[in-house]
Order: sequence, then structure tokens, then C-alpha cells
Amino acid sequence: MPIFLQALGTVQAAFTVSVRSQIDGKVVTVNFVEGQEVKKGATLAEIDSRALKAALDQATAKKAQDAAQLVSAQKDLARFQELGRKAFETQQNIDQHNGSGNTLNTGRFFIGLKPREERTSSALEVIARLRPQLAKVEGVNLFLQPSQDITVGGRISRGQFQYTLQDASLDELNTWAPKMLAKLKTLP
Repeated sequence: MPIFLQALGTVQAAFTVSVRSQIDGKVVTVNFVEGQEVKKGATLAEIDSRALKAALDQATAKKAQDAAQLVSAQKDLARFQELGRKAFETQQNIDQHNGSGNTLNTGRFFIGLKPREERTSSALEVIARLRPQLAKVEGVNLFLQPSQDITVGGRISRGQFQYTLQDASLDELNTWAPKMLAKLKTLP
């Protein structure tokens, strides 16, 4: 039996639901009308997916790039390990290619000191003062070294000194490289 009531006032729904998308975007279609009863799991609206597809494509390309860099780094490591077994490469360089140095999160910065005559401390003394403070920085390994007046070779590394043996003759280079390495290993 229907009941009718004539009055002035506001009608309010007994149950309301707020619907929000999990992602931002422009709504391209709405699949319901106001007041319509909807079922759980029904698609209520569609959002323009072009921006999301572009972001997905970009992430997929970045993943492929990272995978290619990983393969390249693994090949470099294998080459360095083989050179190390033949005593043509230093353990330091092998370690750097093993993930402790040759990574994307490696950085370098240079600090310029005042000219020597304008300061009381040498570069090594400045480094000695900085080391304990910088060791407190979490997640960072810092290798401090003074700049050398003479730069031989074009590689930058964590080592204080580098030696590059060059020769136009591969035979001479193959003869002298092991001799030079053996001599360097005898030095303190």
C-alpha cells in the first residue's frame, strides 16, 4: 500500500557512494545516467588512455635500455675478469666493473682550493680534515685525492696514479706490459 506525503523539504538518499578514479585523465565516456542502479565491477566511465600508454611505452623503453646496459656491463666484467686472470688488468678496475664503481650512480666533483700561498694547509691536510666528516654521509663512498700537476692518459679513476703503456708495435707492447706490471707489483 503506497504512502503519499505532501510536504516541503529536501530528499536525501539513504546510501551514497563517492566514485573516484585511481588515475588522472580526461573522461571520454560515461556509461551510466544519474540515478541509475549499477552493479559491482561495471565500467562506469572511460578515461583517455593515450597519456598512460605513452608513459607505459616510455617505461618499457627505459626497461629495455637498462637491460641492454646490464648485458653490456656483464660483458665488460667478463672481459675485465679474463684480463685480470692474464695479469693485464688491475684488481681495482675489475672491482669497479663488478658494480662498485662503474654504475650509473657514480659521480665526480672537483673542489678548487685557494692558491697554496693563501692557505696554511696542504691539499692532503684538507683531505685529511674532510674524510672523517664525509664518512658520516650514508649511502655514499667518497674517494678524495689531490689533483696532479701532470696528467698522463685520458682516463679518470679512483686511483691516485695511473700508468698507460703505449707503443706503435703490438709485439713490443706485449713484451713490455708484463715486465712493467711485474715491476709495479714490487713497489710499496
